[in-house]
Amino acid sequence: MNTINKNVSVAFKAMIFLASITMAKAQTTYTWARSVESFSGGPGTGSGNNWNDPHKILGIPDASGVDETDYDGFLSLGVNGSIILSFGAGFQSEGTSAPDLFCWEYGGTAESYTVSVSSDGINFHVAGSLSGTVSSGGWASGGGYQTIDLDAVSLTGVYNYVKIDDNNNLSTSLPFKGADIDAVAVPESAIVPEPSSALLVGFGVLSFLFRRRY
Repeated sequence: MNTINKNVSVAFKAMIFLASITMAKAQTTYTWARSVESFSGGPGTGSGNNWNDPHKILGIPDASGVDETDYDGFLSLGVNGSIILSFGAGFQSEGTSAPDLFCWEYGGTAESYTVSVSSDGINFHVAGSLSGTVSSGGWASGGGYQTIDLDAVSLTGVYNYVKIDDNNNLSTSLPFKGADIDAVAVPESAIVPEPSSALLVGFGVLSFLFRRRY
């Protein structure tokens, strides 16, 4: 094998190895909401409580507690409260009847809320209204999730933001007015892929080798 072919072979093997590591690390079920873009809490949740912090909604479902002395890990939106979340990556419908959005609510009382999606964080499209819980999903006890299929409502674009608005059904008493949201996620399969850094490194190595040869 001549020098250039040998170098190309080594570069391809390195590229495949790095890509396999990247793919292995990405084999998770969900991509969770990563940042809070804005939060407007409605009345009825008091102040300075664990359930007033919008960042409690980020990451995996981790709500806990049985009363206001130890509740933690979720956000009470308050009456007509609203929050906008981002995921650090674009997501889209999968073109099937499979769910594209998962929302975890905490507690035993069903409280309705509206979920909307947006590509720019300004213009939102209603994806559906949810209420209550379906399954614990293997996560924190006392909570569960509802799902939305974007295809079912003809939302086929690429979106970067999710907005949740409390529907003001006043189903709980102070200080937990509004829907109590534990977590929001999209499946990994709905994330719009970006060029892998490992693949970019591999192509860079190939480009360097060919420039040296020719």
